[in-house]
Amino acid sequence: MAYCRERAVYILDRAGLPPEGPHEFLEADLMRRELKPLAMFNLTVPPSWAPDLGDFDELAASGRVTRWEYRRPARIPTERLTAHHVILFALAEEAWRLEAMERVDRNEGGHDPEIIDAIAGFLLGYTPLQIATYLVGRRAWANGWRVPDEPPWRDAAAQE
Repeated sequence: MAYCRERAVYILDRAGLPPEGPHEFLEADLMRRELKPLAMFNLTVPPSWAPDLGDFDELAASGRVTRWEYRRPARIPTERLTAHHVILFALAEEAWRLEAMERVDRNEGGHDPEIIDAIAGFLLGYTPLQIATYLVGRRAWANGWRVPDEPPWRDAAAQE
């Protein structure tokens, strides 16, 4: 987990994101402090990984958050991905976001993916700057730009 967090911070720094960073790996703590209204976990069917939702289940048991689950078909089904099992958690007073996120995620109207991502970002509690930065990064990724797997300082340290 620490390596994943370190890599995420490196990528965000390269993308010029503000120091508060994204919510990845911090969702439960942010929700506990009521700083994040909604968390989303998108699991593949058949399963390829399973997140540890213990902290979220504890918050749900206490009534501080509401859990919502649904399944939707994969947009491009393959042998390794036939559907998505989505698990959402919302702060109790932000429960309206649950159905809204499911509708946005299903995108049954076939709306522009950037609009869908912007609305999803809002529902998840990202700032307008974080949403805009994500969308710029998404466009860069689509155009072939990649962040190295390892930060450059790791290569330099290995050579010394």
